[in-house]
Amino acid sequence: EAKAKEAAKAETEEARQAIITQREDEIAALQYQIDLLTKQKEFAQLSAPADSTSLDALNSETAEVNARVALLRARLAELQAESELADAS
Repeated sequence: EAKAKEAAKAETEEARQAIITQREDEIAALQYQIDLLTKQKEFAQLSAPADSTSLDALNSETAEVNARVALLRARLAELQAESELADAS
């Protein structure tokens, strides 16, 4: 019985570690996407000509990238909170 409890506890811990590893991978992927979008935005701002049509297009693209980054950061925060919750249990 003690061995069965130990085995069940070890199995639970392995499952928990697998979930944590998966969350960490998701967090890393989201952080990569955030970094990539940020760099794309910076590049677009540096390479855009300064006429008003281009500026409007750049502002629109920048707003879209900022919205995508905000969504990714929200998802990142959610995953980090889930990981912290998993660590706490």
